[in-house]
Amino acid sequence: MTREPLTYRLWAKVLAWFLLALAACALLGGGAGIFLAWETGCYTAAPHELEESAFRDMLRSAGNNLVFWISQGDRETAAQQTNLKNPEYRVTDHTGAEVWRSDGFGTAAAETGWYFRFAYRLVQEALPGGQYVHMDYLREYDLSPEKLAPGDYVLEAELTNLERSDEYYWTARLLELLWELRYAVYGIALLALVLLLACFVFLLCGAGHRSGRTELVPGYLWTVPFDLMTAALIAWGCAVAAAADELINHSGPDAGKVLLLFAAVLCILLPFTGWCTSLAMRLKLGRWWQNTALCFLLRLAGRLCRGLWRGVRALARGLWELLRGLPLIWKTLLGLCAALVLELTALLLTHYEFDNLMLCWLLSRFCLVIPGVLYTALCLRRLQRSGAALAAGDMGYQTDTRHMLRDFQKHGENLNSIGAAMTKAVEERLKSERLKTELITNVSHDIKTPLTSIISYVDLLKKDPAPEKAREYLAVLERQSRRLKKLTEDLVEVSKASTGNMEVNASRHSVSELLRQALGEYSERLEDAGLETVLTLPGQEVYAFVDGGLTWRILDNLFSNVCKYGQRGTRFYVDVSRRAEGVLLRFRNISRAALNLPAEELMERFVRGDSARSGEGSGLGLNIARSLTELMGGSFSLQVDGDLFKVEVRLPAVAETSAFVAPEATPAGTESSIM
Repeated sequence: MTREPLTYRLWAKVLAWFLLALAACALLGGGAGIFLAWETGCYTAAPHELEESAFRDMLRSAGNNLVFWISQGDRETAAQQTNLKNPEYRVTDHTGAEVWRSDGFGTAAAETGWYFRFAYRLVQEALPGGQYVHMDYLREYDLSPEKLAPGDYVLEAELTNLERSDEYYWTARLLELLWELRYAVYGIALLALVLLLACFVFLLCGAGHRSGRTELVPGYLWTVPFDLMTAALIAWGCAVAAAADELINHSGPDAGKVLLLFAAVLCILLPFTGWCTSLAMRLKLGRWWQNTALCFLLRLAGRLCRGLWRGVRALARGLWELLRGLPLIWKTLLGLCAALVLELTALLLTHYEFDNLMLCWLLSRFCLVIPGVLYTALCLRRLQRSGAALAAGDMGYQTDTRHMLRDFQKHGENLNSIGAAMTKAVEERLKSERLKTELITNVSHDIKTPLTSIISYVDLLKKDPAPEKAREYLAVLERQSRRLKKLTEDLVEVSKASTGNMEVNASRHSVSELLRQALGEYSERLEDAGLETVLTLPGQEVYAFVDGGLTWRILDNLFSNVCKYGQRGTRFYVDVSRRAEGVLLRFRNISRAALNLPAEELMERFVRGDSARSGEGSGLGLNIARSLTELMGGSFSLQVDGDLFKVEVRLPAVAETSAFVAPEATPAGTESSIM
């Protein structure tokens, strides 16, 4: 069992967040230490020199306020200023006369050794809002009495005990620490940066992973649109920066400002890290742009635009269909009304000025009226040529309906349809005449053969009336007369079936029973023909809504065909199945002789499989079977595949009312094909 990576563990992610915040604070501290070390000169001065420089700047700034209040005569405020500070002060004027002195001045220098002198000058500036009075600090070389002027003051400051834990004490401690760590801060900053980046990358890798789950799991922030989250992060960062700036400007000690800065950075860094982990999770899941408010708005806008476009198209299509459905006279009337409206608008816009009216008239005639009339004449000319060609008997002439108005185009298409229909009618009539001719020829040939035989044998019977010869001649006469009778009956039957003059008494019949009866009648003939019948029936009885007598006639023709033309020593397959469109009967067998006719011609009248027409039969069996099937509302189709022939007969079915389980397939069993 493989161990789960740390990026899946919750405790590891919590620890990474904690170390990230700690590394950020250390990095800020290290960066601030490097900046202060260079700013204070830790790399070029000793600790004592650093403290002296820092104390001088602090005392100069504090003495400025003190001297200002003394110059204004407000000694009470000056006393309050000194009570809040560690140093002791004495102030003298430009002549050296003492103006103000704190109680402990004169003893502090002996204890600490920190003593400073500063000179200030009172300056008044005229500003737009009034006079502005402030104290300016004078440089060290301006402290000599000969360079001082009336209104100048000299401040002497002494630092007392630095163990009072005031700002001077902490400044000295900070400078000592900074000087000692002036080189170590680089290592601290570098380690903090490495730790920060490591924790950041770890959190990005762990985004979307959960303990015990192999697939990516969206976090709680997945439901928040990413662009709204980004906007909220930017707004939060700006608010934190503004609040930190305001608090730092109004805070007291520098240590408090540093803490505020650290807090502000953490308040921005941690949400930014969460935003980055959410981005990493969305990138891993893919299609991150779909979970944005902008994408939602664009989709909504797209749907609205598509809906609006569909509405405009539907309206335009409706108006177009309305115009197309109008008669030509109404379309012409609407066109004229539109032209009149345009002319009236032009009159109103031109204020009936002659030049403008003439220009509008010329434009309307040459740009609208004349092109429209010429276009209409061209369309009518095309239609006229088409009508003349049809009248002349050119049925193949096609009117060019391109670039025509809808009404003219429709009329041209009608003319083309008339030509095609007339051509088809002529072809059908020619075919019918050809079939009639062939029918007469075939009927004459098939009737002539038995009649000639009958006449010949009657003559022989007259010439040689011997009893033994008479019996032989009478047998031939009987056979030929039955053949002639059969041919006559077939002709009458095919005539009735093709014209629909045959009465159909359809009722509910069992297809299985009809097939069994047909097989029973033809069993001896099939055995004599050397054919093995394979019958396959469905497990449940199948009923058809047919005429029993006509159905028997169809089966009789098909079975008779198989006996005449089937290959000896092969199988004859009969198959019955229930289909959605009705009951399907399939017959398959192998032909004895190769056919030289396609399946379509085999269905014609007086056609037999052998072109020599030397065998028995009239060639009407398949045609009669098809006509009878269609007369009962079914369909009849023939397929030829080499020597394999398959006939499919579809009969209309009725609802099943009884269950019938057929016996196992006897030496009869499946499908069939015929000749």
